[in-house]
Amino acid sequence: MLAGRARARELGRVRSTRGHLDLGRDSYIDGVDAPAVSTVIEDVVAPLARGELGHDARLNTTALLIKGNKIGDVGASKLAESIEHFQHLLALDVSGNCLDDAGLLAIGTALAPLSAFEELSAGHNPGAVFPMLQALVKSCRSVQRLAIDYSKIGCDPAVFAQLIRDLQVESLRLTGIRRFTDGPAIERLALGTPFLRELHAPGFLTRRSEE
Repeated sequence: MLAGRARARELGRVRSTRGHLDLGRDSYIDGVDAPAVSTVIEDVVAPLARGELGHDARLNTTALLIKGNKIGDVGASKLAESIEHFQHLLALDVSGNCLDDAGLLAIGTALAPLSAFEELSAGHNPGAVFPMLQALVKSCRSVQRLAIDYSKIGCDPAVFAQLIRDLQVESLRLTGIRRFTDGPAIERLALGTPFLRELHAPGFLTRRSEE
């Protein structure tokens, strides 16, 4: 157990007071080499999920921040197996992890049963986010904050807008998404989504005051 904790300190920054496990890297921006999948998921996240780093550590984990580690779909599948053990998880950041459709779908499916979950960052991945969001919708989940910058949506903008309505998204980041580069499409999304309070899109930022 002590070895596992030392490994966690070596690979990431555990903010125990806030329950954040931060293993994030900016490799998808600055090109820094990321650690192997086994290092990030198998050596830290999976042992934490199994309670090997302490039962309280697992229960108190409210955020997993794994951006920029290039875990790929194999890593996403391993991560999905661990997610179900974090019953109090509020936020997950898997941006910049080379996730394709299958990897994103695995993440969405794993998050679906978590009743407290509210914030997902999954941008800077090559896969389409549509299957992931659809998995969340099918489970009647809501996601307060969603960031999918520089991603593919994988469906018609109108279908995507309906998913955002169904998920009751309050804050949405769409920077770098080609389907939303024109003003009218963004305006329709902003005006047709009643829960949406904040929208970041190409050349567009809106904040809707509380009613």
